[in-house]
Amino acid sequence: MAGTRKIAINAEYGVFGLSPKALLLLYERGCVELACQVNEFFRTRNQTPEELARARCSQEDALQKWRDYLNDVKGALSVHQISGLTVFTADEKYILRGEHHIKRDDSRLISVIEELGPKANGLFGELRIIEIPDDVDWRICEYDGREWVAEKHRT
Repeated sequence: MAGTRKIAINAEYGVFGLSPKALLLLYERGCVELACQVNEFFRTRNQTPEELARARCSQEDALQKWRDYLNDVKGALSVHQISGLTVFTADEKYILRGEHHIKRDDSRLISVIEELGPKANGLFGELRIIEIPDDVDWRICEYDGREWVAEKHRT
């Protein structure tokens, strides 16, 4: 008898994305492919002095916004203040991004979404876990960010 496979999708119009809390938890669980070195992200090598100054300013702004987010225990920051947030690791040496490259059936992703529930949602989506038979050759389809799973040969 075939088992089932769990798959993460975005169930509402918007975009598949994870909250900062979910990204940090995924990283802690070994999803190191999310991490990008800070200097790589802000491209601080082989730049003119002007470019370097802009990169450092951007990095400082992003880090301050991140620290403001971490200190916002009452949730007073608006969606506008949080959108475009750069998520840093606890040691601030890496930036976490690229959740779009994680396989949607990755067990670490599934466990984080199940554990956090709605707190795993990014700004413009609503994540859900669905189950399909193990033997289905599947793909994710979407319309305006709302996703569903379809068999590769039929929906």
